[in-house]
Amino acid sequence: MYIFLASLLSAAYGFAPTQLRVDLHLTHGESRGTFITLDSVYPQLLNPVLLSWALPPEIVSQSSSRVIVSTAISSTENSTVYDSGWVASTSRQTTFPRSLLSPAREYLWTVSVLDRFGNESEWALPQKFFTSGGNLTWGVSSPIWAPPCNGGVKPPSFAHFHAALPLGPPKTVLSALLYITGSPPIYNDPWNVTKILGGYKLSINGTVWGVGPGRTSCGPLPPGTTNQVSSGTHDPLPCPPVQPVDGYDVSAEVRAAMAASLPLVLDIAGYGLVQPEYGLVPAVQAALYVRFSPADGPDIILGTQAGGAWSSLDATLVYNPNRNKAPFWYTQPREDANLTCLPLPDSSACGCGWVTPAPVPEAWLSGSVPLAGKTTQALSYTHITPSPDTVVQLGPGWYVFDSGGEFQGGVRIQLTGNVSAAVRATVQLSSQLASNGSALWNSRAGNHYQDVWTFPGGSDAAWEHHEFSEFRYAEIFWNDASTGEPLSLSPGVDFRPTFWVVRYPYDLDSSARVSTSSPDLDAVFSLAATTLKSTTLDFYADSNTRQRSIDCMADDTTAALNHYATTSELAFQRMTAGQIMGITNKGYISPNWADWTILPGLNVYYDALFTGDLSFAAQYYDVLLSNHTYVSSVWLLCACYYSMQPHNNPPPYLPFFTGYFHRIQPTPLTLIRIKFCRPSLLTLPAS
Repeated sequence: MYIFLASLLSAAYGFAPTQLRVDLHLTHGESRGTFITLDSVYPQLLNPVLLSWALPPEIVSQSSSRVIVSTAISSTENSTVYDSGWVASTSRQTTFPRSLLSPAREYLWTVSVLDRFGNESEWALPQKFFTSGGNLTWGVSSPIWAPPCNGGVKPPSFAHFHAALPLGPPKTVLSALLYITGSPPIYNDPWNVTKILGGYKLSINGTVWGVGPGRTSCGPLPPGTTNQVSSGTHDPLPCPPVQPVDGYDVSAEVRAAMAASLPLVLDIAGYGLVQPEYGLVPAVQAALYVRFSPADGPDIILGTQAGGAWSSLDATLVYNPNRNKAPFWYTQPREDANLTCLPLPDSSACGCGWVTPAPVPEAWLSGSVPLAGKTTQALSYTHITPSPDTVVQLGPGWYVFDSGGEFQGGVRIQLTGNVSAAVRATVQLSSQLASNGSALWNSRAGNHYQDVWTFPGGSDAAWEHHEFSEFRYAEIFWNDASTGEPLSLSPGVDFRPTFWVVRYPYDLDSSARVSTSSPDLDAVFSLAATTLKSTTLDFYADSNTRQRSIDCMADDTTAALNHYATTSELAFQRMTAGQIMGITNKGYISPNWADWTILPGLNVYYDALFTGDLSFAAQYYDVLLSNHTYVSSVWLLCACYYSMQPHNNPPPYLPFFTGYFHRIQPTPLTLIRIKFCRPSLLTLPAS
């Protein structure tokens, strides 16, 4: 990449295209690559790779563009994968075949443009991206889980895994990519409301990196299967299941470990519901692909295995996962924990220690539940430390901590100092306070956000939630574990919690801004932006207490419009539109609610309008038109196409009434040529 850039930098003026996107993704952070998939959770999104860019104000026009994609990582390597050459076009996006990309590889791409006078811009700062691993990585790793302690039969719902992966002597690392997935949602749940975001929680060298893989579960039907659940007690699945996979760029961590001749230490905390009657077995699976320079020998792939460097622990020795935080709408475990028997780093006092992981049946992966990369990025994981002035003591051992704003995450308690005896912390989370300043942890929706953690005496200890909850306030009661008496910890003991936060990596802090003469209008914008940043994780949901999507399309559409208005994000909205159209294509949604008749088409229309890319809309044009339920929204797609054309013809007037088109005239030949807004499909009976 650097070689061809040096040879091509003959620009007439010092400006370059900006905001490079690959598959609609901006780069979030300069040092790490953007994950794109070759084997998507949503196969309908696997068009050719879409590259797009913006122009700074100094470049007032574009007459041609040239795009180059390369595998180059260092100044001594030059491997061009795709060179478009100069293409006469005013469009600020282009595509190239996804088949040109290899699995588990890191790429760079850049673009230069000519203005209408033929002046060449600088080459844009390259965008780095990397691809999903596919069979290249999963072929050398296996799904694993902890065997039950003390000779049990049923797998535990919580498990911990540890490995110190040997990397060998120092070498030149071109890239190191980690792929990981964890226990899936409950696939017999047609609304996909089971709240298991944290199928895995990944730590690298002692630092938590993220949780996932989320609840996205749409994919192609495996051969010989249907989308009906075996029990017959639920509606058809909204979309057939796949196992979503997250990708992480860990190149910097692997380089640092190899330079110090140290292993890469991975810790994974896993959770999953155990439902043998539905063939659900909890599991985690991970694979690390390290690519070296050609002079340093072959690449290495290290994956989860039932043996070798990996060990596992039945974490139900610590957790008490038998209670549920909600009686309705979703399942989330109560995370009561007896930390007098900490699972890390040793558990011999628990009655069971670290043991070899148990293999998980391959059916978890193939046939019924295939693996596939996500079309969205892995969640970011950060910490918030409450300031002292936001802590209120309501009584002996009774404290309320204010994080300053709503978010999704959990509480971490790092108990340091001389604690002479075991202490118990009752942790209660809420979004509201009662009149006396206490946390309303028993919500009106019936969810009970309460966990009880018992810490040992005599040493430092730390613990945190595994699953996320949505909250602002954390209320903690400290009691003596033996007597139950309230306990005000001594001044030498630090018990103040921190909050861990998971967020999709939006650029809310650097994108849209609003400043008007109306404080109320500014506040509405701020509320919309903050809500998206705090609550949108792996899909839009109508609330954290229900976690429903798919059928609640009005919520999806409203969130997507807020998202378009407040961020530069585009890929998340397309993923949502793909999920909606995936179930629409299967005829799953019945028009019982009026909004269902138009919202599928609206989401496709908004995607075309905001991205400027019609390929996704063209995919689903026939689907929308094949059922009169959705045909009332097709005119929007046609109007969108007309608005993008370089001519002065006005958009056609396409009258509709009660969901039916009147007869309309054939559309121009240009539309016929691209098989979009075809007159044969638009000619419908008059209402």
